[in-house]
Amino acid sequence: MKQASLQFNIWKQCIEQREADGMLFSVIISILVVAFCLVIDNMISAIAAEMELVFGVVFIGQQHVFINAELSKLEEACPVLNDQFITFGTTLGYFNTIIIVTGLGYLTAIIQKFTIQRLKDNV
Repeated sequence: MKQASLQFNIWKQCIEQREADGMLFSVIISILVVAFCLVIDNMISAIAAEMELVFGVVFIGQQHVFINAELSKLEEACPVLNDQFITFGTTLGYFNTIIIVTGLGYLTAIIQKFTIQRLKDNV
């Protein structure tokens, strides 16, 4: 009986450690998501500020300002905005990767819970 109790306690501790590790992983990924959101927000603000500086108005949703702009304004804005958009696109790619990893982590946690319930191994 003492051996079974010892095995049960070891098994229970392993499950608790696995749950703690899963929680730590979720917290780390969530912090990364928040940090990337702040970086992306900062990039959008920088792009909008550059647009307003060059064109006098932010043309997100107002394409006519960009289409009807003078050639000299476009030549002034495009090199700066092009670099900002490339950086923005790269950052969004990293952000999408983190979101996919987070989704896979949540999916595996859900499958694990269903498996434990199905096998009735829950403590």
